[in-house]
Amino acid sequence: MKKFLILLTSLVLVFSVSFANSGNEKPMDKKIAVAFAKTFASAHSISWTESVAYTQADFQINGQYLSAYFTPDGQMAGVSRNLTSQELPLTLIADLKKNYTGYWITELFEYAGHGSDTYYVTLENADKKMILMSNSSSFVLYKKLVK
Repeated sequence: MKKFLILLTSLVLVFSVSFANSGNEKPMDKKIAVAFAKTFASAHSISWTESVAYTQADFQINGQYLSAYFTPDGQMAGVSRNLTSQELPLTLIADLKKNYTGYWITELFEYAGHGSDTYYVTLENADKKMILMSNSSSFVLYKKLVK
């Protein structure tokens, strides 16, 4: 009986440790893990999300939260970070103030990929919700959302 309890306790510990470690500490694909470690060596608090099209790593580095996106073959597609409206380029701040009064910002992030930075902002008012995308000095409608 004593051996049975020790065996049962050991099995419970092994399974609980394996489930705890599967809490998105490492991606499934080794190519992606190597590419991530090479680019973001000092990253911590890493969590992984996988889909058919890409693998997403959410992590913290230098006090900032980032998300990196990798293709199935291990190539980094881009990196995004949340922003405050004061972190936008001045031309984009001016565009929002001029053309979108009466809306509030519910989400704002920068996506760096393919050699350029693109800013996305989600705006809402009482009746509408939309996502805008920057095209250098101004925003254009990216997507209308049902409220």
